[in-house]
Amino acid sequence: MKRIILTAVLVFSAMMSFAGNPLKIISGKDQVKTIMKESATVVVVYDWSQAQYDNKKALKKEWGDNYDLIVEDCEKSFIEGFNDNAKKLRIDQTSENARYRFVLTIKNVDRFFAAMAFIPAHEAKMWGTLTILDNMTNQTLAEIDIDEAEDGQHVDIRYCYGETFEELGEKVAKLK
Repeated sequence: MKRIILTAVLVFSAMMSFAGNPLKIISGKDQVKTIMKESATVVVVYDWSQAQYDNKKALKKEWGDNYDLIVEDCEKSFIEGFNDNAKKLRIDQTSENARYRFVLTIKNVDRFFAAMAFIPAHEAKMWGTLTILDNMTNQTLAEIDIDEAEDGQHVDIRYCYGETFEELGEKVAKLK
């Protein structure tokens, strides 16, 4: 029995070691460290204008009638994931005096069905960029590349995307 438990722990540890962080700070690493420690507010601007599904077709065409519902869920989920994990910095979309502005540009989204998962579900992935700007001066403080943000799983296709954005929000909040 001890061998089985030890084997399971080792397999789980190995799987977790392959799960990398999809966020890569391209510029402004020092500013990101400072910003994430500040007690300030942020507004988020989402740019879905060039978003594609599977790098092949327009996202709006792929999602069809569910487009607005899924986009709204993704945006709310990102904020929730961020605010639940950030120490001092907070996203407040109603703030008129936000210190920073995040511009989250969604470039590509993909989905697949994970039949071999512990609980079979739809999984979503997302690629894009996050630009952090000083909201008063419009100066770009940091550029972050998002390469295959994932971990969003849900049995309902519509909600697997929101789960991915919530995970992304958590990872952004934990940037150092």
